[in-house]
Amino acid sequence: MDNLPPGHIRLLHIEPGSDEFPIVIRLVTTELDSAPSYEGLSYTWGVVEFTSTVTCGGSALPVTRNLYDALRYLRRPDQERVMWIDAICINQKDDAERSQQVAIMKEIYKKAIHVVTWLGKETAEDADAFTLLSRFDRLFKEKGLVDVGNVENLLHRLELPAEESKEWTAMVRLFQRPWFQRIWVLQEAVMAREMTIVCGSHLVKWGLIYQLALSVQSSGMLGTYQVDPHAPGISCAIVIGKLKLAHELAHTKEWPLLELLRLTRKYNATDARDKVFALHGVVTDPDSIGTPVDYSKSLEEVYTDVAIHELMQRKTLFGLANAGISTYPQNPNLPSWVADWSHDNERKSIIAAGAKFSADRGHQPILSISEDRKVLRVRGFIFDIISELNRVYASREQIHMDPRSEGAQKKKIVEAKKAIENCIELAKGAHQVPEGQTSEEVLWRTLCCDLTPDIPPSRAPQSYGGGYKLLRKFHEATTEDGSYDFTHEVYKQPEFVKNNWIPSSVFMNSVQKFTIARNMCVTTGGYLGRVPRGSESGDKICILLGGCIPFVLRETGDGYFRFIGECYIHGIMDGEAMDSAEIEGRYRDFHIR
Repeated sequence: MDNLPPGHIRLLHIEPGSDEFPIVIRLVTTELDSAPSYEGLSYTWGVVEFTSTVTCGGSALPVTRNLYDALRYLRRPDQERVMWIDAICINQKDDAERSQQVAIMKEIYKKAIHVVTWLGKETAEDADAFTLLSRFDRLFKEKGLVDVGNVENLLHRLELPAEESKEWTAMVRLFQRPWFQRIWVLQEAVMAREMTIVCGSHLVKWGLIYQLALSVQSSGMLGTYQVDPHAPGISCAIVIGKLKLAHELAHTKEWPLLELLRLTRKYNATDARDKVFALHGVVTDPDSIGTPVDYSKSLEEVYTDVAIHELMQRKTLFGLANAGISTYPQNPNLPSWVADWSHDNERKSIIAAGAKFSADRGHQPILSISEDRKVLRVRGFIFDIISELNRVYASREQIHMDPRSEGAQKKKIVEAKKAIENCIELAKGAHQVPEGQTSEEVLWRTLCCDLTPDIPPSRAPQSYGGGYKLLRKFHEATTEDGSYDFTHEVYKQPEFVKNNWIPSSVFMNSVQKFTIARNMCVTTGGYLGRVPRGSESGDKICILLGGCIPFVLRETGDGYFRFIGECYIHGIMDGEAMDSAEIEGRYRDFHIR
């Protein structure tokens, strides 16, 4: 390929033809600002094996199978089609060109008259999924945007399939398509003026996908399937929809780089540096980007750049909330205080996000970073020590386990009951109860980290207390094999059940969300909390200046600390730990590496 002059792009012209003829394309270089009308393609590369070929400029050009299938769909029988497709229009072997093109990709998709989102070839299940989408379309047109979940369906008599219907399974499979977890789709979809979702012969406008995602956000359920982990595409659609709105409104800074990194942590990228670079074009706060796209930098340099910019220029510890231990092998070249964005952090939901906690009462951080960029020095104090931890029962259900089966549903009920009862037993060792609250409220707020399951989350409403009471009554009515004892008193209180059914459903959605990769703990001071999985008795609960939430640190015995992660400790999330008269004498510098 010839070198691209600055401000120029290559457009791909697909020559007309029918299915029995080879695919023929040609590339034309043009200035972006004066480019003719073209469409964009949003798709996944899939397995990076170039098993198919097309003809480009008279020569064979290897392409992936998924792209080949997309080109067959895009080709028209009687007229040329002009597209921009990253894998072909960018010289992927030229790092300088990749850096330059990625920097203007936002404008490339913005100028496209239409973006085609290719989910892949259709399967036997897809007809059911698109039939259900049509039902949702009718529902939203008749009733507006309504919350949808098993409880809501029953209470409001929504005309949706029974929870055991295969249409729900098909919908879940649709939202498991790789497109929904590819990092580059965010920019492509957010910048699109108009977008159509295509799956084989089926297609639907983007707006309906976004409406569906919003409607199941509170309940967290698609039929009997828990949205995340079963249908991760739901959260992807919500993020895209909210970002599109933010860009349309302009002049909003509510989507900085770190917030997007948090929300896209479980997305996939062929090049792990793209977990950062792919977001540069969609942030709404340009000051949150520390360094430009540069493929000459290593993964470790890129991730450390992000952490240092947040700490030193942005003067916030929010980046630390995304760092810490996980079950994934630790990158030996990254300090423990630098978030490793290459993995999904065990799908952990971040406590510090959006809920306006203020454990440090809004103090400015006092910190520095060593010349070799390995050691973070930060001012704070040890508030308490972890004394006891619970056993974690709740874990991500396996995708292959069909939750529609009676056995699976009973197992889920029994495990949920055991997990809550385990937490209740542990909480007996906690005696710190804020004024105006009860021990029961301390427990239910700690179970959900005092947060809703929304994007972004809010502080948990008082209605969750009624939801928790109903949940416990159902647990009391649950036998050891997961069936219900219908002689229990809860079944004689229809008004109580009706009033608290939806709060109970939403409360449990939040509990499940914030239980992933976390233990419940009791501290030596009698506080109840949630700490990262992997925390140990003896780990320190610390308040670091500049941090809106407490953190867990572990002494390594050589004067340094290892960063374990953020935590929720009930009773100190709004700065109560800063009230002590002895606080000044407890400040120290932590050296973390």
